[in-house]
Amino acid sequence: MSGYYDVAQICLNGHVINPSVRTSPEFNADFCELCGAQTIMDCGNCQSPIRGRYHTDGFFDFGSYAAPSYCIKCGEPYLWMQSALDAAFELVEFSEVLNTADKEDLKQSIANIVQETPKTSLAVMKFKKYAVKAGKEVAGGLKDVLVEVVSETVKKAIWG
Repeated sequence: MSGYYDVAQICLNGHVINPSVRTSPEFNADFCELCGAQTIMDCGNCQSPIRGRYHTDGFFDFGSYAAPSYCIKCGEPYLWMQSALDAAFELVEFSEVLNTADKEDLKQSIANIVQETPKTSLAVMKFKKYAVKAGKEVAGGLKDVLVEVVSETVKKAIWG
């Protein structure tokens, strides 16, 4: 049995438009029907195609497909991930309670919770500590921005 990865089409806000551009081009769209953003099929940094759904010859896949966060060729965050990180970092700056060192530590923690690394567990603990300290409005905003870009494990560890 052989298989291959198709190319995905995703809007700049991370909504999956078509996980199988080559095999099902009839589902392609220039703009997202959910948010109106332009759609892309390649990395903005290295122009490699976005890895789409995996196809196995002889099988029809009904499984789900989630937009990837990072390019598999250059390792850079896709535009929707970078946008989420930028929004989270900007929200941190709204805290009037956190000092500059706390804000920088929280930003580093955010960068580490969106990736699966050995630092993720520590980052979760720091994130929870600083989010509470930052206040309900900042903490709520961070949840709204990050809940779509962190792993299920991180979601459970932070928000239950």
